[in-house]
Amino acid sequence: MREAIHEADSLDLENEIFETALQLTDPERRREYLDRTFYGDRQGREGMEELLGMTGIASSYFLEGRQRMLELAREVLEELPEWVGVPVLPPKR
Repeated sequence: MREAIHEADSLDLENEIFETALQLTDPERRREYLDRTFYGDRQGREGMEELLGMTGIASSYFLEGRQRMLELAREVLEELPEWVGVPVLPPKR
């Protein structure tokens, strides 16, 4: 039981560190924060940097998916008949 509590606390702490680092958009400030947080823990630092690096890849993936979904929705709506002379979609910009 004590191990489970310690593991949960450790995960909460890791999540807090991740969220804080993610909010630091200035690379120098983020580096300083990670230097202080992971002082003497090279493996922890490397793991956190890897996790932070993946956020850019994941964000790009989800944004591309969202854009494609919007394009498909527009295509479907453009094929629907207009009701009472009112276009279903506003004109493309």
